[in-house]
Amino acid sequence: MTNPLPLKPTHARGTRIVLVTSALALAAVAAAAYLSRDKPAHQTVLTGVAYVGLQQASVRADGWTYGISASVPWLDANGSLHEVGWPACLSAIGETVPIRFAQISVSGPRSEAWRQVLWVDCRPVTSH
Repeated sequence: MTNPLPLKPTHARGTRIVLVTSALALAAVAAAAYLSRDKPAHQTVLTGVAYVGLQQASVRADGWTYGISASVPWLDANGSLHEVGWPACLSAIGETVPIRFAQISVSGPRSEAWRQVLWVDCRPVTSH
């Protein structure tokens, strides 16, 4: 007696194993890429009063005194970005100026540490 409907082998289980294995491999690659990516530095935005000197200023904020010197990226009163130069709001020597700025914690090669000012915002502090 012959079988009226020949049985065809199904590969459903084999296909599922391949799909699951592929999905796990893809997830492992994605996780490795995520963990090894360059992470941007975490900046903290603060508001403080800057005491202005000649091309330098010190700002008291959050229990720290931050030094600003030389060239630093800054926003002018109209919100235009200046990538280099001295902030216009810090031009009056001997004056105190409320500013908004960003800082980041930096670790040096010999275990020293400091907080670096990343940028200065010369727009009025009350408008933020």
